[in-house]
Amino acid sequence: MASIPIVVFSDHSGRFIAGIEAQRGNVTVARHVHDMSEVFGLGQTGIVRAALLVADYTDYLTQSMVAQLHEVGVAVVAVTDPGIDLEIHGVAVIDALADTPTVIESIETAVANLHTLTFDRAPAADTAALSTTVTVEAAEALSLTSSEKGRVITVWGSTGAPGRTTVATHLAATLTAQGYSTVLVDADTYGPALGITLGLLDEYSGISQICHYADRNMLTDEKYREYVSSIDLAGKTLDIITGITRADRWPEVREKSFTSVLDYLRSRYQAVVIDTAFSLEADEEITFDGLAPRRNAAAITAVEQASDIVVVGSADVVGFPRLVRAFEELNQSHLQLATDHRKHVWINKMRSETTGSRGRGEVERAWSRFGPATPITGFIPHEPSILDKALLTGKTIVEIKDAQSLTDTFTELARSLMGAIAAGHSNATVVTKKSVLARVRHRLQPSRGARRG
Repeated sequence: MASIPIVVFSDHSGRFIAGIEAQRGNVTVARHVHDMSEVFGLGQTGIVRAALLVADYTDYLTQSMVAQLHEVGVAVVAVTDPGIDLEIHGVAVIDALADTPTVIESIETAVANLHTLTFDRAPAADTAALSTTVTVEAAEALSLTSSEKGRVITVWGSTGAPGRTTVATHLAATLTAQGYSTVLVDADTYGPALGITLGLLDEYSGISQICHYADRNMLTDEKYREYVSSIDLAGKTLDIITGITRADRWPEVREKSFTSVLDYLRSRYQAVVIDTAFSLEADEEITFDGLAPRRNAAAITAVEQASDIVVVGSADVVGFPRLVRAFEELNQSHLQLATDHRKHVWINKMRSETTGSRGRGEVERAWSRFGPATPITGFIPHEPSILDKALLTGKTIVEIKDAQSLTDTFTELARSLMGAIAAGHSNATVVTKKSVLARVRHRLQPSRGARRG
């Protein structure tokens, strides 16, 4: 077997280092460090093939950390107390009382199995935790089968407030009203606004908490229900994952953990609607640091994981050129879009004051001349009075009277996304009527409503 140089993290007593060096075998200690960033640095330079974590690693050991080390060809082996197992996928566990030959064998096995590990599966559902609250139908269909995975619908667009949050909110409400099991996710790490838009108090960040548990492979249905918010739409429930409470909390939504969350959601809902930020910049200047999160990881992940990308732009002389340039960003080399993804271009805030008397015809001609080959899918009328009323009361257009024009438009948008998929599939968040009432955030009018603390 080829030599296996390793980095040892925090072997305070030196027992593991001394034992490995005394064997003079294939496994050798290249470096002993006490800073996790040095582990990543050594891995990225190719100096080591495995990391032996002895102590003081619990704050660093996450699914994201393990995946990042695996990506640079470094296996992860952790020392634990007798009888203690780790919930992190891809980590080989060694008993603290194990002898040196067992330690070496575990390291060799971890390196040999490194390339057989994958990180595209969500943690298993905690079905036992649901047994007292789910209905019989939900228990029988706790999660969608592999052939019935839900659609991830990412609403994205250029900078300049083209209406991403508005479109995502009312699209999710429309899908819910049509009977699709739907969750609305606020993944905008620059200006999260879903909680405010729907009259929910942003006491904590749902997405941060859920990503935290997913990163540690501890996301169960019970934990999920604790941090998801819900609103009642004419007897149907729309689940909502609120965004970060401050823009400087963006490092809490990392690529690997957010991917795990989306895998979890698509197995439980027919539609996962994501409101995301505008920037898809790759942060190339910090990619050398394995510990550093990417500023735009949430937006990039939402776009890359999407079954459908709803590209939103505004119909004015500033917003339209931005839309054309933004659409080109989706073809950047650093983005790895799903092979079967679909792009849908929707022009928002359509009004004659900005587009002229010919309206749609002028916009379509400009798009065919300056835009890409993808045609415009549809147009969303500018109805400020209706949207202002919805925002003031924390409601969606499906709850507002005299919103027929917008309702028809979003119905068309929903139909173009879901196609022939039948609505009404049970999912893991279906609960008894009593539980639904306990979870609904009653929104007061005209003031903002309170949510459960």
